[in-house]
Amino acid sequence: MSLRNKIIRLAHSNPSLREHLLPLLSKTSGQHQVQVGDILNASWGYNQTTVNFYQVISLVGKRTVTLREVEKKTVRSETSGDYVIPKPNSFKSSKIYKKRLGSDGSSVQIDSSIYAYKWGGKPQFQTGIGYGH
Repeated sequence: MSLRNKIIRLAHSNPSLREHLLPLLSKTSGQHQVQVGDILNASWGYNQTTVNFYQVISLVGKRTVTLREVEKKTVRSETSGDYVIPKPNSFKSSKIYKKRLGSDGSSVQIDSSIYAYKWGGKPQFQTGIGYGH
């Protein structure tokens, strides 16, 4: 994960730091840092980790994207969880998310507590069934 993405995640997880950290990333403000076809991933959960993947299906204006959630594939299983990757173009449903990009130009807020970031290409860990799901 890049330093930029680490700063973004820290800012989103700590509201008291958000106002100080996000302006540091403002040089990319107003620019898309994603392209149609890019995958974003969200890792979230309380007492478990759930992973969702979203594919950028269009760019709208300077600061907005439309996304669709894609299926995931398990590439490795361990006792307490699985490592998953996205299945591009294998959409979970017809639901379309229209989201404004964060100040970094490559992340979006899916809902009040879930943020999705540009996927770095590595399998993501999620808690296994029976361990919190």
